[in-house]
Amino acid sequence: MSVLPFLFISSIYGLKNIMNFVNLRTSSYVKYFIPSIIISVFSLHNWYLNTFPVLKSEIFIKKEYHKLIDNIIKNLPTNSVISAQTTIAPHLFRNRKVYCFPDILDAEYIFLDYNGFKFPLDEKEYFKKVNELLSDDKYKVIYQNNGIILLKKKYQK
Repeated sequence: MSVLPFLFISSIYGLKNIMNFVNLRTSSYVKYFIPSIIISVFSLHNWYLNTFPVLKSEIFIKKEYHKLIDNIIKNLPTNSVISAQTTIAPHLFRNRKVYCFPDILDAEYIFLDYNGFKFPLDEKEYFKKVNELLSDDKYKVIYQNNGIILLKKKYQK
């Protein structure tokens, strides 16, 4: 970790020297092309070998909890209408009509995560709304575990 600042500063000076060398001998297109290639090769090398320390950080590692949410999303019908929390809604973009919870409107599914942000509700309002939904006869619980709840609308016969 202590070598990174040295490598970063050395890279800047190295690119500057390359740019000075290129400016003397080539056209304007080439002087932008060479540093772009060098940066691209360096970035791809670090990505491929996963040697860049930031990429090994815990925030970039997918946890079981996130894999569980992804699995639930995969099993939802692609043409369904869903009301989901703000932390889940962006992941439901493929061929779906999505509302941000607490807006339910014509949603067939309600996808909630106790561990996620409750915005635009505060904690008290959020749990009040969730308890109302759980006790409502219009919805049945499809999945409930680890703070994740998936409700499906019951259809009248």
